[in-house]
Amino acid sequence: MPIAKPQSALVWKKMSICAAEKFEVEHFRTGQRALIVAALEGRDVIGLLATGMGKSLCFQLPALFLSGVTVVVTPLIALMHDQRSKLVYSATGRAANELAEWLASLGIACAVYSGMTK
Repeated sequence: MPIAKPQSALVWKKMSICAAEKFEVEHFRTGQRALIVAALEGRDVIGLLATGMGKSLCFQLPALFLSGVTVVVTPLIALMHDQRSKLVYSATGRAANELAEWLASLGIACAVYSGMTK
């Protein structure tokens, strides 16, 4: 069930305390508040933020305040590809190749060549 007036100061005080205690988050980043409010209002929400910008928090935190079941789907495969790309560009080709082999064993197509990913 949605929360009435999710933008109220009292709700955000509780959110801030919970974020600090459960997720070790001291402040909300740009875009997070709008996603959290929409989730608390019971609206369908999709968050398009860069890797590491706290998308999961935008859905996990409101889930703690809502009744019922909340399903949070995270882009794990995209994250794995992003991490692999960072390994390639940080000149750790061996680690990137090992990761590529592991991803291939999972049926995920990828290639490492000349420091670039495909």
